[in-house]
Amino acid sequence: MPYQKTLPKQTTQCNFSEEIMKALLKILFCFLLLIQICFAQWPQDSTSKINVCTAPSDQQFPAMVSDGEGGSIIVWQDLRNNNIPNIYAQRIDSSGIARWATNGILISSIERSRHPKLINDGFGGAIITWFDFRNGWPNSSVQAQRVNGNGEILWQTNGVTLANAANSWAYPEIIGYGSEGAIVTWIGVNGEIYAMKIDTAGNLLWPADSVMLAPTGGLPQIAHDDSGGAIVCWFDYDFSQPITSTNVFAQRVDSEGNVRWSPTGVPICLAPDYQHQPDLVSDGAGGAIISWLDGRSDSANYIYAQRIDSQGDTCWLADGIQISNTKGYYRPIIAADGNGGMIITWMGGTSEDVYVQHIDTSGTILWPGDIRVSHNTDPHIPGIISDGTDGAIIFWENQTDNKIKAQHISGDGILSFPVYGKTVATDIGSGGWYAASTDGTGKVIFAWEETQSYNINIYSHRIIVPGFISDVLDEQLEHSFLEFFVSQNYPNPFNPSTAISFALPKASTVELKIFNLLGQEVATLLNEEKTSGIYQVEFDASTLPSGVYFYRLQAGDFVQTKKMILLR
Repeated sequence: MPYQKTLPKQTTQCNFSEEIMKALLKILFCFLLLIQICFAQWPQDSTSKINVCTAPSDQQFPAMVSDGEGGSIIVWQDLRNNNIPNIYAQRIDSSGIARWATNGILISSIERSRHPKLINDGFGGAIITWFDFRNGWPNSSVQAQRVNGNGEILWQTNGVTLANAANSWAYPEIIGYGSEGAIVTWIGVNGEIYAMKIDTAGNLLWPADSVMLAPTGGLPQIAHDDSGGAIVCWFDYDFSQPITSTNVFAQRVDSEGNVRWSPTGVPICLAPDYQHQPDLVSDGAGGAIISWLDGRSDSANYIYAQRIDSQGDTCWLADGIQISNTKGYYRPIIAADGNGGMIITWMGGTSEDVYVQHIDTSGTILWPGDIRVSHNTDPHIPGIISDGTDGAIIFWENQTDNKIKAQHISGDGILSFPVYGKTVATDIGSGGWYAASTDGTGKVIFAWEETQSYNINIYSHRIIVPGFISDVLDEQLEHSFLEFFVSQNYPNPFNPSTAISFALPKASTVELKIFNLLGQEVATLLNEEKTSGIYQVEFDASTLPSGVYFYRLQAGDFVQTKKMILLR
């Protein structure tokens, strides 16, 4: 029976006072918190990992989103049931603890449920979409399901149907509007581009047959229009040219399901030859920036981009502007920079490494050269997510040494980890699928496929971007390092003092110097032998004028330079 405040405080010896009850509840809360802390599982280095799903057979194509509380919700395609694809999901909390059933909860038991995607539902849960063949091959069905933070399924079993007859490989994509629900786009049975909005109660908000955005197209991608609707881009074949080519198009659908631009979509690029595999982000003003791989040059493919406003008018040069001087391979992936621009990553160059570049809302390329973040390691196709401010996290697989690597880059092009990236996981097996999410505080959670005893399972790990959050010495630096590491100084900008942290995996002669913008040395903070460990050095710039400075740490063969700003 619940405690009643109207009862006397002392009726019998078996009754507790309200104060004692509150004290006991506090003790119980602290005890449960202590249990969680004691069993916190995030690994201390990249040789360890969290088991997301190690069920029999293969688990593939993980996708993930932040749970809004420092953890992540991960969804994947699972073959544990007689090698027939189903959809499962798991929540990993901020301590690295799996919150739902061991090996995940069942989202769809329909045979051949494939390629799930998800967004946060605004309440600590997620809305998940996928396609399956519940109506029989070859036409697929597009479904959606909502799960709360406790792992409880909130809509009808096996999901709400968004499309009964879609393309056999519909590949739905999803964006969310928090408590207002989600918008999903997919490929129709005859190659059309469709979309549907669904609220958090599972109600379809647009016409029952969904909204057709264009009569034909391939691989649609979706972004917010900042007004409750969406902008979708795709590529389509152009048979009017002497040699068959593809072009890029876009369409906007408003919050009520009304198509706002041309019925066939607005042309983004009609240049000769192949323009394909586009991606897009919102520009924060009702429009979007769209990028694609462009083959108009006879010698190689390059990365191009175009901005389109909320009225469907393109803002930059006709057929887009060239973003990269480094030739590209496969699809470019982009993330919003928080200021209406984008940070873009791609495989490129003569060695097919991972590159990154930044472009603002006016179409200005912000970094003087394409920044290379992998180095002759045969990387797999990279991914990228926004860091929640003006930078991004890029991640990829080194196929030469079976490692997943990550790099954080700030809006002004400063790398947070060593130039070859931070190792997330090792010995992962052959090339696979991987994803990342962040809560915007510098903590980044990854999930990936890993081959174990001929089966593919899903694992997770977390890294922390040093200097990103308020603590100078972040959690990541509290653990032993397998690599040399220098953090971004904190605070930055600073006045008049700041702190620089670094880690040494082995004893080294350490030299830490400060230089001005002209390259002149203005201070030596360290020049001595240090044992392996973690160090923090204070820099007092009270005698120096405002401006941009650089600090360079050299430890044996390791050298890294970072920029800092003194503001008075």
